[in-house]
Amino acid sequence: EASLVGRAPGFSRPATFELARSVRELKTILAEFGLERATLGIELDFVPAGDFSAMQAMLAGTALVNGSPIIDRLRAIKSQSEIDLLQRGIVLSEAGLSRLQQHAATDMRQSDLVALYRQGVADAAAGSSQQISTAEYVTLGARPKSADAVAAAGDPLKADMVCSVNGYASDMSRNFTFGPPSPEQAELHAIAERAFADGLAALMPGKPFAGVHRAASESLARQGLRSYRRGHFGHSVGHSVFSEQWPFISADSDVVIEAGMVLAFEIPLYIDGLASFNLEDQFLITANGPLPMNRLPRSLATFG
Repeated sequence: EASLVGRAPGFSRPATFELARSVRELKTILAEFGLERATLGIELDFVPAGDFSAMQAMLAGTALVNGSPIIDRLRAIKSQSEIDLLQRGIVLSEAGLSRLQQHAATDMRQSDLVALYRQGVADAAAGSSQQISTAEYVTLGARPKSADAVAAAGDPLKADMVCSVNGYASDMSRNFTFGPPSPEQAELHAIAERAFADGLAALMPGKPFAGVHRAASESLARQGLRSYRRGHFGHSVGHSVFSEQWPFISADSDVVIEAGMVLAFEIPLYIDGLASFNLEDQFLITANGPLPMNRLPRSLATFG
């Protein structure tokens, strides 16, 4: 039987992944290319510390260094196929949010609201061979509630949604209220919209990410939120284990915005007892500026 499948007699499989065997294969490959004493960049963001130590011991003649910063820079500029996947994720996510807006009602549980979004995504993706998955960061009510809590009239809803297509995670967020918003909720969202517009004006190729952070922060300060502090106002998106990727739109970032980047730009405003709002769109950076991938309005929407 072994000969029928091209395997030698006595072939067996280990119970699980064997690091030593893999490193031996790597060592053979390095020798074939004359790289036994080369310096190798390893993506340490994804290699367990214990495995890295073992690899260093087994590859004693090879210098292993952190290659993640270089890989991050390579990932930051997207190919057309990557851009297409990230655009597809936004299309599906907006289909989910549209279904949510059409069918959400008071007395629904938070988990029911998430289910509406997922169904909208699934319907829009029907017939596709692509691998689709979602992650929902939802906040219902003026104060966070459990997934079993039910929506009541006047409740705000933050719907920060991640939709991954073949592993590429798109990121966007919209905000809603069950019935008309209170004047304070409406004003809070208006502040976010104005800060979004001011920050977006700075999101131009050739400019530093820090300038976008400064523009958004100064806008919020002018509108009365002088003590507001935010670590970042967005990030790159793409293929990774989490939707937030380097580079970040942060105050200390000297990274220059480049054409070919796909970025999620966001203005999160969370005030306990009033609302948690996050206004977030995804943009393709072109030579002429940011091209929005979203179609849904950025305004505060209502259910019912």
